[in-house]
Formats: sequence, structure tokens, C-alpha cells
Amino acid sequence: MTNFVLNAWYMVAWTDELTAAPLARRVLDMPIVLFRTATGQAAALINRCPHRFAPLSRGQVQGEMIRCGYHGLGFSAAGKCVDSPFGLAVPPGAEVRSFPVVERDACLWLWPGQPELADPGSIPDFGYHLDPAYRVVKGYSAVGAHFEVITDNLMDLTHTRYLHPAFGGDDWVPEVAFSQEEETLYAHYTIAQYPPSPFSEGYLPANGRQIRETDYIRWNAPASMYLHIELRLADAPDDARALQPSSHILCPETATTTHYFWASGAERDAPITDEEHVEAMKFAFDLEDAPMLEAVQEGMEGKDFWDLRPAILAYDAAGVRARRLMRRKLHAEQRGEAPAPPEDLAAAMPAS
Repeated sequence: MTNFVLNAWYMVAWTDELTAAPLARRVLDMPIVLFRTATGQAAALINRCPHRFAPLSRGQVQGEMIRCGYHGLGFSAAGKCVDSPFGLAVPPGAEVRSFPVVERDACLWLWPGQPELADPGSIPDFGYHLDPAYRVVKGYSAVGAHFEVITDNLMDLTHTRYLHPAFGGDDWVPEVAFSQEEETLYAHYTIAQYPPSPFSEGYLPANGRQIRETDYIRWNAPASMYLHIELRLADAPDDARALQPSSHILCPETATTTHYFWASGAERDAPITDEEHVEAMKFAFDLEDAPMLEAVQEGMEGKDFWDLRPAILAYDAAGVRARRLMRRKLHAEQRGEAPAPPEDLAAAMPAS
């Protein structure tokens, strides 16, 4: 029995990763091959030929099909065997499982569950990826931790004070609040004033004046997060403003490893260069967050999060709520039922 929610959209690639060559990617512990046909159609199949089980990713895309590199069977984007070498008849049952995919906002989304339930309207909005008002950089990180361990990190930004000195360090002490709209969760952060940081200077040069920062991070199941940062001068909030949106979209690779797709936007006239922007994001994700998250995963020693009886702080409310929503969805799928309506976020918060 799978331990992943299947009836959900998972980001599995940036759309520009799909080229003339097949792309192998393990998703929810399943081998997947992603490719783009000659007419531009994106496709996702199980990465295993039904003949002798060779990875289709070791083959080639030819026209509207992918041809196995071992014995030459060709499969359409729908997984049907449409070509057999040497004029041999296509053997019965020569099919590969295919998955619904949608390209939106420069992301490739895959639905691993029941195809008839796949509603593209439920894909969360990351429209700023294509907004000409921003210079957007994007990337990918492989993290050796369960995707919910990473969600915990993102939905509780108070770790910024300890893990990210360039983002404010000890001066980054926010007021925190939470809100919920059906199954969309938000964590809100406000820092009334703090000295400019290397991070803030890249978007809003303050010339030594104090910065006011207001943020919110939005979570949509299973693990798609959008962070909205607004910077102003604390003593003249109407004089200047800088916006810095970013995306943090997780896809389980296995039970202990995760594909982390990230993007970050800077307004066109922001002083930070694209090269500096990429390096700042990589440093924060790969050299500050990831080592801690991987140490957390190792420290859990394969045990379930709830079985370890975690201490819950008030700032954990959004992350805990996300875990409970996902657990409810998983249990409902395993029982073949529709998940119950979400309870209010307050139910996930410890008593103050």
C-alpha cells in the first residue's frame, strides 16, 4: 500500500527540462520517463518497457513516440505500443502506464492517481513565473529528507533567525499569525523594523535605514508553497516598496528523498543580478536548509513523525495542519473514501 497521496498534482519538472532526450525521474517511488513529442506534447510513462523491462529513458524520442533502446518497441504518449521492429505484430498487452500531465506557469504537473479525477483547475497559481514584471531565476535541489520534513521547514519561517544570517539572522524576529481558506493554508510574518540585511539590500537598498518586512507563505496540497515577501522602509513605508515572490514546490522521490523545485523573482529594477540571485538561493537551500533537514531525517531513524511524539510550538501551526490534512487525504484514499471537509486551522494550534 502506498504511503503517498495519489489523487493530487505533483510538479515533476520545469517545462524547459523536456527536450528531445527522455528524462528519467523517480516520483513517489515509481520510475517515470518524461518526454516531449515532435509536435510539442508533454508525456509521462512508467519508465519500463513491457518486453524485457528496459528503462525507456535509455531510448529515443522519434516523432510522436518513444522507442525503447533495447529491442525497438515504440510507445505513444498514451503508452500504447504503436511500432514493432522488423514488421513483427504488436504483442497483446504491450502497453505502458501513462499519467495525466499539464504544463502551467513553466511547471510540468503530473497526476499519479485516478485519471478521471484529474482537474487542472486545482493546480495552484504560480503565474509570476511568466510575469514580465519580474526577473525570475529557478532551479532544482535534491534533498535527502521526506517531503513533509521540508514542508515543516518552509511553513515555519522562524528558523530564518538561526539558519539564514544573510536574511536577517538574530534581527529577524517576526510577529506570526495563521489563516486558512478551505484547504489552502497561510502563515503570516511581520517584522516592524530591523537593520537592512544582505538579502534585503538586493531588492530594496535602504542606505542604513531600518527595513519593515511583511511576508506570507501559502501551502497547497500535497506540497506546493508560494512565499510573498514585501520590503519597505520602516520610517517611510509609502516611499519605496520591493516585492520578492518565490516558489518552493516539493515532489517525493522516495520516502526519504525529495525533488525540490524552487524559483525566485526580483522586480526588473532590483539591484540584485540574476547570477547573485541564483547563488543566494542555492546557498540558502543547499548549504543552510538541506544539511539541517537531512540531519533531521537521519535523526528520526525511520520512525513516523507522530510516533516520536514531537513537541509542538505555536509557530508550528501551519506545518502541523498541513501534515494533518495530508494524513486525512491518505487515509481516505486507502479506504476508498472522499476526505472529510477540513477542520479549522485553530484545531492544529497548541494552547497558548
